[in-house]
Amino acid sequence: MVSTDPTHVSAPASTAAGTNKFYFAAWRWHFYAGLYVIPFLIMLALTGLTMLWISTLSGRDGEWISVTPNGEPLAVSTLSQSAVGAVPDGTLVQYIAPRAADLAAIFRVDAAGDAILVAVNPYTGEVLSEMSRRGGWYDFISNIHGTFMLGVTGDRMIEIAASLTMVLIATGMYLWWPRNGQGLSVLVPNLAARGRALWKTLHATIGAWISVLLVLFLISGLSWSGIWGEKFVQAWSTFPAAKWDAPASDDTHASMNHGATHEVPWALEQTPMPASGSDLGATGMESGTAITLDSVVAFARQIGFENRFQLNLPRGDEGVWTISRDSMSNDSSSPTDDRTVDLLP
Repeated sequence: MVSTDPTHVSAPASTAAGTNKFYFAAWRWHFYAGLYVIPFLIMLALTGLTMLWISTLSGRDGEWISVTPNGEPLAVSTLSQSAVGAVPDGTLVQYIAPRAADLAAIFRVDAAGDAILVAVNPYTGEVLSEMSRRGGWYDFISNIHGTFMLGVTGDRMIEIAASLTMVLIATGMYLWWPRNGQGLSVLVPNLAARGRALWKTLHATIGAWISVLLVLFLISGLSWSGIWGEKFVQAWSTFPAAKWDAPASDDTHASMNHGATHEVPWALEQTPMPASGSDLGATGMESGTAITLDSVVAFARQIGFENRFQLNLPRGDEGVWTISRDSMSNDSSSPTDDRTVDLLP
């Protein structure tokens, strides 16, 4: 006997129709998201790879200038005089120690609103080169990579692209998900297919395999973005300013950055700088030791800052000496070596 109860036929039909609508909606989101994000992903991949090779071969600021070791290096204060003398009306702002004995010492000298990097031979005091701090190829490519050379607008466009790539991955995984008894066969492309079917199986399988790695890239990249990164992630990952109960100034550590490429470790950028004039914090240099460029460099070596590190000189009456090593700045090859010490005069 055939049942006339409409529920026996309408429910499965309704469920199938709903599933098909969701499937095609996911397909449309996948397609339109791909149209937007693909140009950005290609740009990010090419510029990121270029930055990697530039930093490896010549340094972020072209500072890997070879010298011939000859005895003991001159005092850093002597080298700084050569650097400042090469820039008319210049003010010494930063010293970057050589990463190896056969590399030049770098000094940042500010003049007329520009930051000039001066490379000096540590053994002779000879000035080897001068260049704008942010005038090299690395920063040009970095500006494209981070903002499309459009400032805040470009940053937002790239952040939208990264967010839509998450949508691309989510909808792609839904479309790829095994159906109709396919099982684990979807993990391997069907190379026996031909024409569009072959391209479809290659696209689905390769996309599924790389999606996990791509999500990790996106999450790490979004951490540097203007909204998700700066307003949420970085704000919660900032080093506590009251760690040593020292008085804080109105400036943050980000004030030591210059240009699109940041020298200051990411977790410190929003942390206020300590103000000088306090006796709080851990004991630093021995009592009675004159605080000079040479003595601070010697102290940095004493507490474990080997090879390359950055030393920012005090700015103003409340300024402090800041010694830092940051793997993002190529100071070292290991992120576990990152370290920042503020030395109060």
